[in-house]
Amino acid sequence: MRHVAALAGVGTKTVSRVVNGEPNVSAATIERVRHAIERLHYQPNLDAANLKRANGRTLTLGFLVGNLADPFSAAALRAIEEEAWERKTAVISASHDYDPQRELEIINNFRGRCADGIILGPASGRHSFRALEAARGTSLVFLGALPMGVPGDAVTTDNAAGAGQAADHLLRLGHRRIAYCGTVAATADDVAAEERYRGFMEKLGQAGITARDIPVLQNLQDAETARHDIARLIQSSPRPTAIFTAGTAGTAGAIKALRESGMNNSIALVGFDDFPLADLVDPGITVFAQDAEGIGRIAAETLFARMDGFSGEPATHLIPATLKERGSGEIRPRSASRRPYVAAGIS
Repeated sequence: MRHVAALAGVGTKTVSRVVNGEPNVSAATIERVRHAIERLHYQPNLDAANLKRANGRTLTLGFLVGNLADPFSAAALRAIEEEAWERKTAVISASHDYDPQRELEIINNFRGRCADGIILGPASGRHSFRALEAARGTSLVFLGALPMGVPGDAVTTDNAAGAGQAADHLLRLGHRRIAYCGTVAATADDVAAEERYRGFMEKLGQAGITARDIPVLQNLQDAETARHDIARLIQSSPRPTAIFTAGTAGTAGAIKALRESGMNNSIALVGFDDFPLADLVDPGITVFAQDAEGIGRIAAETLFARMDGFSGEPATHLIPATLKERGSGEIRPRSASRRPYVAAGIS
């Protein structure tokens, strides 16, 4: 820094202000300092800066989710990075592969690197308390799922409402035998899955459809498992006239099963969450899309507020899913009654 200051003809404090983007430095001085930095290939020492920084910040965040390759996680991360960039903060990201033990080890790693805060897509709902304990002293925001049994800031899709709206969409078209295909078991171990299942079943129940008339497939862990199980489902009797898939793996499997059986234009399909090229298959896939970027942005804003000293009660932010009609979810049942469906509470 002394070398940069000498070359630019300024003091080291002025170099520090330019590097940290502080105000009250003229444009001409900033230009001279930046030119000197480029000529000398100067790189600030972050460890040294952390020792001198009054607030003790390291200007790093940890982002931990099940799978960084998942489109939802990737989009959320991009939004978080944008918010962090405005704060001159770097984001360290990792995948826990839905392994609670690996989740704890990575959280401890983040803490060992003195991350200022952590945004976590939890591996397991029932182990939320373990994540909070591991992050002790470090601000933590849950993303994509609600913590179970513990207080904590969370930003997630309104899963129950979205799944209920998907059921309502199909009911309005005249469907009465609608299959539910869940990516994972709807148990207390996965809050998002539980909420989607609850919202879907409650809406059908309000329409007078009993649980025994709703075909349910669970534990569709990947597209191939979903393809196999849904292929058997659509060959059963009575066959469902519509399918709701509660995750993208189930949606991919359903697309394959319906195309292989030649039923892609006769059985309606609505998926939860959007995915690349969903509008290019035949028919295009109707989905209720999560606002991954919005969720990521709000999670980052919530985390920075905590890091800046906000001490209010933990808040839950529920972000609505958005219907994208593309054709597959607008297929009517051939035997549908002409009497229009009236949603519960609407006359």
